[in-house]
Amino acid sequence: MAKGIPGPPNASGEETSTQFGGVLTGDQIIHHNLVHDKYSEGYLRAASYDLRLGSEVFYCGRGNNTITRLGGSGDALSVEIKPFETIIFSTLEVIKTPPNIVGRFDLKIGRSLEGLILQVGPQVEPMYEGPLFGLLLNASGRGISLNFNESFLTIEFHFTGEYYEKMPRAKTIASLTDFIVTDQNMDIGSLTSPAQFIEKKLKEIRDELNSCKTSHGIKTKVQGARNIKWTLRWTIVGVLLAFVLGGLGVFFNWGKVVMAYENFLQRKNSSISRAKDTADTIPSEAIEGLTKPSELTSQGSKSTVDEKTTPSHNSSLIDLTSEGQE
Repeated sequence: MAKGIPGPPNASGEETSTQFGGVLTGDQIIHHNLVHDKYSEGYLRAASYDLRLGSEVFYCGRGNNTITRLGGSGDALSVEIKPFETIIFSTLEVIKTPPNIVGRFDLKIGRSLEGLILQVGPQVEPMYEGPLFGLLLNASGRGISLNFNESFLTIEFHFTGEYYEKMPRAKTIASLTDFIVTDQNMDIGSLTSPAQFIEKKLKEIRDELNSCKTSHGIKTKVQGARNIKWTLRWTIVGVLLAFVLGGLGVFFNWGKVVMAYENFLQRKNSSISRAKDTADTIPSEAIEGLTKPSELTSQGSKSTVDEKTTPSHNSSLIDLTSEGQE
């Protein structure tokens, strides 16, 4: 039967035992030297330890595919994760686990509420030594900053049972480059982020919209030119058609036009003949005796020939006529 796992010594200096699978306390974390390097008492909790952002960060799909360093002379002091961008980070602390202890770590709830999503392996393996690594995704619509040496993760440790055949193997990862290239066997240049994919798709959509706008503008101009062209054509056709129809109307009614014109000439000639006959019957003395228009104008208030004058003229005409007959 498996035995208990030794715990930290008691006040008498004797080792105590703990049950299998129990969570280690803060005292046990110190006793087993689980935070092997960069340990700080201010981040130790009753049954866990808060991890801080380390000096190496990789922006997936951004820049020249190189590791960004933080905290050093001339280096940046924080990282800015854009909306839907991902980074691979390393912790400041170096963890070292014995064969009978495993660890699990996750993102603090406050950072999760801001929109960060963490993806890590299921456990820190027994006999592991090195900083811890993970993938952070900004699922919010704004940029999120993380400062160098800022605590944003929490790790807890567990005891394991006894090993019988499958024994743990020692594993050491010294840097973020070793983790990506050596441990994960990945090409740094192949790592992308959702933000990069989204930007690519948005660019394709913008290009397609611009193409549609340009095409629509050209089609609109061509269609407008065609409309003007056809408008001019139909206008010319309408004018010509009006002339043709008018000419055909005159042609088919030419006899009526000639007859109407002859009737007009006959009426005109008849009017002229009657006017001449009337003028010939009036003696020249009678015509000279009529009041001239200038004399009518000089009379002042009278604008027409006085009605009393007209009978005397008529009587004179009658007298003259009778004398001529005698």
